[in-house]
Amino acid sequence: EQWDREYDRKQESIERKITPVKKPKPREPIMRFESIEQARASLGEWQKRLFLEDWIIRVKLVNKDELSLDNVSGEVDFEYTNKSAVIRVLKDIDDDFIAKIPHELTLVHELLHLKYNLVHPAESGNHIEQVFYDMHEHMLLEQMAKSLIMAKYGLPYEWFDASGDC
Repeated sequence: EQWDREYDRKQESIERKITPVKKPKPREPIMRFESIEQARASLGEWQKRLFLEDWIIRVKLVNKDELSLDNVSGEVDFEYTNKSAVIRVLKDIDDDFIAKIPHELTLVHELLHLKYNLVHPAESGNHIEQVFYDMHEHMLLEQMAKSLIMAKYGLPYEWFDASGDC
């Protein structure tokens, strides 16, 4: 019996030595990139997660006037042939949106464009079909980006409700 206790104690000691220490997972996505270095680190992580490591991607934190579209939290310009892109993330996002818009979510959304925007329909003005296609595509990319953020952080969909009722 004493031998059994001694054996168990030694096994526990060995297991403690070989079991890696797990870092606690962050509880929510990065709401605001505090620095360009933090944005680049997040970009590197998500490039790996989305199998985009063969792309040359730069991220910039910008003001509203540096975005070509209105009412967006970010945008991406890319050259598919050269696998290169520049992602612009809006520095200061108004907090009066209905949904939370973390910088990390914006980054993931823009990266997903590199996976799914390989073929553009002919750009022939603002026909209703083109407008619908663009809106629908953005809705799907946003859903995928939210799903990835939810999976990484173990969040429910309700977390994105900016009213704080979840």
